[in-house]
Amino acid sequence: MASLTASVDEVSAAQERKSAALNDLVTKAITKRHKDAIVNIEGFAPTDYISTGLPGVDHIIGAPGIPCGRLTTIVGKYASGKSTLGYSIMAQAQKREAIVLLIETEDAVDHARLQILGVDANKLLIANPASVEMAIDNMLDAIAALREANPDVLMLVVWDSVAATPVEGEIDEDTEKIAVAGHARVISRGLRKLIPAIHKHRTALVFINQWREKVGGPAFANNKVMLANAPIGFASSLMLEVVQVAKLKEKPGADIRPHGVELEVAVIKNKLAAPFGEASVHLLFDTGFDIGQSWLDLGLAQGVVKKAGSYITLPGYAEKMQRERAKQTLLEDAELQELIRRGD
Repeated sequence: MASLTASVDEVSAAQERKSAALNDLVTKAITKRHKDAIVNIEGFAPTDYISTGLPGVDHIIGAPGIPCGRLTTIVGKYASGKSTLGYSIMAQAQKREAIVLLIETEDAVDHARLQILGVDANKLLIANPASVEMAIDNMLDAIAALREANPDVLMLVVWDSVAATPVEGEIDEDTEKIAVAGHARVISRGLRKLIPAIHKHRTALVFINQWREKVGGPAFANNKVMLANAPIGFASSLMLEVVQVAKLKEKPGADIRPHGVELEVAVIKNKLAAPFGEASVHLLFDTGFDIGQSWLDLGLAQGVVKKAGSYITLPGYAEKMQRERAKQTLLEDAELQELIRRGD
C-alpha cells in the first residue's frame, strides 16, 4: 500500500514539473515580444472598495462597497435617486481622504444637497465638460496627473450623467445629421482607454445613466435601454438599478406632504459576487439617507434582529424597542453592526 501511494505521488510530482515547464515555455515566448504581457491573477482583483454608505446596498453587492479599478454604473429613471446614491458614495470616499472628481454635465449640482448627504463641497473637484469626448479626456488627464503626483492616494471619479452629455457632433452639426448610435461609438472608444487606466491606477469610476424607453417595442417586452447601453453594460463590473417605489409620509392622507421616498436598489450585473440582490433604502428630503433604517432592514433580513408587532429586539439588549430607538441604537453600536454584517 505504501509503495502504491509513493508511486501516485511520483506521478503527480512529474505532472506538476511538466506543467510548470510548459507554463515557463509559454511565458518566455510571450514576454520575449511583450515584456509585461504575463501578470499574476491577483493583479486583476480589486485592491480596495468604497462603501455606498448604505449597509443594505453594500451587502447585496457582496463586497465592502464599489470596487476600485473597475467601472460601476448606476442607472434608473428620472427622479429615482441615482445622483443621490452617487453623492453618498462620494461622501464615503471623502471620509477616507480620497480625491473625488465629479464630472458634472447636468448643470444641476446643488451645494445644500451635497452638504445634506455629507459631501464636503470645498474639497470636491468639479469638471463641467461640454461633450462626451471632453469628459473622457478630463477623466484620463485627472487620473494620470494624480497618480504621477501621489500614486498611493485613493481616487473616485463620478460622471453625472452620461445621458445628459452630448457628443461633439451634436454641438457642431445639425442634430438631424448625427449618425445612429453616435454616443455609443464615442463612449465605446473612450472606455477602451478608461478601463485600462482605472485598473492600472486603482481608481473607482462611477457612471450615472438613465433608462429610456425603446420606441415601437412590444408592450409585453422589457423596453428599457440606457444611452450607450451595450458598451457601458459590457465594461461595467457592477451595475446598480435604482427605483422609487413609495413616498414616505408621517401619517396617511392625500393632503399630507411626503418627507421622503423609499427606494429599491437592485444589482443587475455583478462581477464581484452573486447578482440580482435587492435592498430597500429610505431617502429623507431634509437629512439624506436613513442609515439606521438600512441597518434595521439588513438586520431583519439576516435574522439577527427580531421583530414582533411594533417592537424590535436587538441581540445583547434585554428590552424591546420601538423603531426609532432601535435605529438610533444600531447607529451607535459598532459591535452590533459587525454582527449584522456577518449575519451571526
